[in-house]
Amino acid sequence: MLLPVSSLIQTPVLDTCYISIRKSVIAMPVSQTVLHTEGPTCSRLAFGVWRMTEWQMEADEILSLIHSCIDLGITTFDHADIYGDYTCEGLLGTALVKEPQLRSRMQLISKCGIQLVSPNRPNTAIKHYDTSQTHILASVDNSLRC
Repeated sequence: MLLPVSSLIQTPVLDTCYISIRKSVIAMPVSQTVLHTEGPTCSRLAFGVWRMTEWQMEADEILSLIHSCIDLGITTFDHADIYGDYTCEGLLGTALVKEPQLRSRMQLISKCGIQLVSPNRPNTAIKHYDTSQTHILASVDNSLRC
C-alpha cells in the first residue's frame, strides 16, 4: 500500500511496512547538505530511531530498514542514549555489526544529557539533566560500544 508523503508523519511505522519506505513513495531522493566546509555531509531528512524498541524488529529487519533509507538518500540517523529506555543504540549497533561496511554510508547523530529513572540505569534516582564532561564522555563511550 502506498501512502502520500504527507501521511507518513501520522502513520505508525509497522502499520505501513516501515513507513512504506519504498522508492515509489518518495519520488525523488532526499538531498544531502554540508554541515560545515570541513565537516560531514548529511541528508536533509534524518530517520529517527526513538521508538525502535517498540517496533520489535530483528537485526535483519533493522538492516533492511537502513538499506531502504539509504536507497532513498536518507543517510542520517538520529538516536540518543535514552531512546527506548536506553536500548535503541544497542539495537542499531547489533544490526550494524552484521554489515559493518554499511556504517561508512551513514551518519549517526546522537545526543545526551537527560538522565531518566530506569531499571537500565539503576544508579539514577531522579530524572535530571547532566551536562558534565564525565557524563558526556561516558555517553559517547556507550554509544560507540553499541
